[in-house]
Amino acid sequence: MNVHGNQNQPDKLKLLAAQRQFYNWAKTWIGINYSITFIIAVYAPIGYLLFPESKYVVGAIGAAWTLISLLINLKEQALTNKAARVQEQFDTEVFGLEWNEVIAGKKVSPEEIDNARSK
Repeated sequence: MNVHGNQNQPDKLKLLAAQRQFYNWAKTWIGINYSITFIIAVYAPIGYLLFPESKYVVGAIGAAWTLISLLINLKEQALTNKAARVQEQFDTEVFGLEWNEVIAGKKVSPEEIDNARSK
């Protein structure tokens, strides 16, 4: 079967749908992270200027958000990595290449692919 016909098989389309969903989830986490960071960056100085006695609260919020933001970054990176591995799986299957676990890592489980695809 040629590449065009191979890439349109249902199992390959399932991989593309899962890959797209993993990237969408990653972009959602990025959006949340940037939005809240922007809000804190804008309102922290305003809050401090209007209520100087709140400097410890503002500092605590900033510190807490820094830690939360790092966790969100880890989640986003994991989803992006998973999407890239699914794309690699699609490419290797369509072009008849062997999976290189040293370079690409482990394949994404069929359960995770089905879960992402169904969303």
